[in-house]
Amino acid sequence: MLLDLNAHRNTEICCGGYFVNRKTQINQAIERKREEMHQVCNRHGLSSLLVLQKSRELDMLLNQYKKVQL
Repeated sequence: MLLDLNAHRNTEICCGGYFVNRKTQINQAIERKREEMHQVCNRHGLSSLLVLQKSRELDMLLNQYKKVQL
């Protein structure tokens, strides 16, 4: 799940009828991705290619979060 990097930093985004700060939205996506990665790891083992894929997706979200903080 990648979020639009062209959106203004720290702007509020409408989600389901309420507004959410961009940092909050990315942080929530990070937590969901961490949980997905842990579940895949528990099912398939740490060396699974699926775990590597989830880890890369998590890295991308963490990079987005860092850019918003700048």
